Amino acid sequence: MSLSTVVSNLSNYEWWLNNILSGIIPTIFILSISKIWKSFRLSLKILSRRQKLRNLTKIKTLRRDDLKIIIESQKNSARFIIFIIMAIFSITAIALNPVKEPSILFLMVNSMIMFPTIVAEIYWLNQDSFVKEIMLHREKLSQKSI
Repeated sequence: MSLSTVVSNLSNYEWWLNNILSGIIPTIFILSISKIWKSFRLSLKILSRRQKLRNLTKIKTLRRDDLKIIIESQKNSARFIIFIIMAIFSITAIALNPVKEPSILFLMVNSMIMFPTIVAEIYWLNQDSFVKEIMLHREKLSQKSI
Protein backbone atom coordinates (compact mmCIF):
# COMPACT_ATOMS: atom_id res chain seq x y z
CA MET A 1 0.00 0.00 0.00
CA SER A 2 1.59 3.22 -1.14
CA LEU A 3 1.43 6.59 0.51
CA SER A 4 -0.77 8.03 -2.23
CA THR A 5 -3.33 5.27 -1.64
CA VAL A 6 -3.39 6.06 2.07
CA VAL A 7 -3.85 9.79 1.40
CA SER A 8 -6.64 9.14 -1.11
CA ASN A 9 -8.35 6.80 1.39
CA LEU A 10 -8.27 9.49 4.08
CA SER A 11 -10.48 11.72 1.95
CA ASN A 12 -12.80 8.87 0.90
CA TYR A 13 -15.85 8.65 3.19
CA GLU A 14 -16.64 5.05 2.10
CA TRP A 15 -13.24 3.89 3.37
CA TRP A 16 -13.91 5.56 6.72
CA LEU A 17 -17.41 4.08 6.89
CA ASN A 18 -16.13 0.57 6.09
CA ASN A 19 -13.33 0.75 8.65
CA ILE A 20 -15.51 2.23 11.37
CA LEU A 21 -18.26 -0.34 10.82
CA SER A 22 -15.75 -3.18 10.61
CA GLY A 23 -14.43 -2.08 14.00
CA ILE A 24 -17.73 -1.27 15.70
CA ILE A 25 -19.80 -4.29 14.65
CA PRO A 26 -17.36 -6.93 16.01
CA THR A 27 -16.98 -4.91 19.22
CA ILE A 28 -20.75 -4.78 19.73
CA PHE A 29 -20.96 -8.48 18.93
CA ILE A 30 -18.24 -9.39 21.43
CA LEU A 31 -19.80 -7.21 24.14
CA SER A 32 -23.24 -8.74 23.59
CA ILE A 33 -21.78 -12.27 23.70
CA SER A 34 -20.00 -11.45 26.97
CA LYS A 35 -23.25 -10.11 28.49
CA ILE A 36 -25.13 -13.19 27.35
CA TRP A 37 -22.39 -15.40 28.83
CA LYS A 38 -22.51 -13.56 32.17
CA SER A 39 -26.29 -13.90 32.40
CA PHE A 40 -26.01 -17.58 31.44
CA ARG A 41 -23.45 -18.17 34.19
CA LEU A 42 -25.65 -16.34 36.70
CA SER A 43 -28.69 -18.43 35.78
CA LEU A 44 -26.61 -21.62 36.06
CA LYS A 45 -25.48 -20.51 39.50
CA ILE A 46 -29.08 -19.87 40.56
CA LEU A 47 -30.21 -23.26 39.24
CA SER A 48 -27.32 -24.97 40.99
CA ARG A 49 -28.23 -23.36 44.32
CA ARG A 50 -31.89 -24.34 43.94
CA GLN A 51 -30.93 -27.93 43.15
CA LYS A 52 -28.58 -28.02 46.13
CA LEU A 53 -31.33 -26.65 48.39
CA ARG A 54 -33.76 -29.31 47.14
CA ASN A 55 -31.20 -32.04 47.77
CA LEU A 56 -30.41 -30.76 51.25
CA THR A 57 -34.08 -30.65 52.21
CA LYS A 58 -34.46 -34.25 50.97
CA ILE A 59 -31.36 -35.25 52.90
CA LYS A 60 -32.71 -33.59 56.03
CA THR A 61 -35.83 -35.75 55.87
CA LEU A 62 -33.95 -38.94 55.00
CA ARG A 63 -30.80 -38.87 57.09
CA ARG A 64 -32.26 -40.38 60.27
CA ASP A 65 -34.28 -43.14 58.63
CA ASP A 66 -32.10 -46.18 57.92
CA LEU A 67 -34.73 -47.87 55.77
CA LYS A 68 -35.05 -44.86 53.46
CA ILE A 69 -31.27 -44.64 53.16
CA ILE A 70 -31.14 -48.31 52.16
CA ILE A 71 -33.91 -47.69 49.60
CA GLU A 72 -31.97 -44.77 48.12
CA SER A 73 -28.84 -46.91 47.97
CA GLN A 74 -30.77 -49.66 46.19
CA LYS A 75 -32.12 -47.10 43.73
CA ASN A 76 -28.52 -46.13 43.05
CA SER A 77 -27.56 -49.75 42.38
CA ALA A 78 -30.57 -50.28 40.12
CA ARG A 79 -29.80 -47.16 38.11
CA PHE A 80 -26.19 -48.28 37.71
CA ILE A 81 -27.35 -51.65 36.37
CA ILE A 82 -29.71 -49.87 33.95
CA PHE A 83 -26.81 -47.69 32.80
CA ILE A 84 -24.56 -50.72 32.22
CA ILE A 85 -27.29 -52.54 30.26
CA MET A 86 -27.91 -49.43 28.15
CA ALA A 87 -24.18 -49.04 27.50
CA ILE A 88 -23.85 -52.66 26.38
CA PHE A 89 -26.92 -52.25 24.16
CA SER A 90 -25.57 -49.04 22.63
CA ILE A 91 -22.11 -50.45 21.94
CA THR A 92 -23.67 -53.53 20.34
CA ALA A 93 -26.01 -51.38 18.23
CA ILE A 94 -23.11 -49.22 17.06
CA ALA A 95 -21.08 -52.31 16.18
CA LEU A 96 -24.00 -53.72 14.18
CA ASN A 97 -24.81 -50.35 12.59
CA PRO A 98 -25.11 -50.74 8.80
CA VAL A 99 -23.65 -47.25 8.20
CA LYS A 100 -19.90 -47.85 8.49
CA GLU A 101 -18.46 -44.87 6.63
CA PRO A 102 -17.73 -41.78 8.72
CA SER A 103 -20.24 -39.19 7.57
CA ILE A 104 -22.94 -36.91 8.93
CA LEU A 105 -25.44 -39.77 8.79
CA PHE A 106 -23.01 -42.01 10.69
CA LEU A 107 -22.62 -39.38 13.44
CA MET A 108 -26.36 -38.73 13.66
CA VAL A 109 -27.25 -42.44 13.92
CA ASN A 110 -24.58 -43.10 16.55
CA SER A 111 -25.63 -40.01 18.52
CA MET A 112 -29.23 -41.19 18.54
CA ILE A 113 -28.10 -44.65 19.65
CA MET A 114 -25.96 -43.23 22.47
CA PHE A 115 -28.49 -40.65 23.72
CA PRO A 116 -30.43 -43.05 26.01
CA THR A 117 -27.13 -44.24 27.49
CA ILE A 118 -26.06 -40.69 28.28
CA VAL A 119 -29.43 -39.97 29.88
CA ALA A 120 -29.17 -43.16 31.96
CA GLU A 121 -25.65 -42.19 33.02
CA ILE A 122 -26.75 -38.72 34.15
CA TYR A 123 -29.72 -40.27 35.98
CA TRP A 124 -27.40 -42.70 37.79
CA LEU A 125 -24.74 -40.08 38.59
CA ASN A 126 -27.35 -37.78 40.14
CA GLN A 127 -28.58 -40.60 42.37
CA ASP A 128 -25.02 -41.61 43.21
CA SER A 129 -24.06 -38.11 44.33
CA PHE A 130 -27.33 -37.89 46.30
CA VAL A 131 -26.55 -41.12 48.17
CA LYS A 132 -23.00 -39.95 48.87
CA GLU A 133 -24.37 -36.68 50.27
CA ILE A 134 -26.80 -38.61 52.49
CA MET A 135 -23.90 -40.66 53.86
CA LEU A 136 -21.83 -37.53 54.37
CA HIS A 137 -24.57 -35.70 56.28
CA ARG A 138 -25.54 -38.80 58.23
CA GLU A 139 -22.17 -38.67 59.96
CA LYS A 140 -22.83 -35.09 61.06
CA LEU A 141 -25.73 -35.85 63.38
CA SER A 142 -25.31 -34.19 66.71
CA GLN A 143 -25.69 -36.10 69.94
CA LYS A 144 -28.50 -33.79 71.08
CA SER A 145 -30.78 -34.82 68.24
CA ILE A 146 -30.47 -38.55 68.94
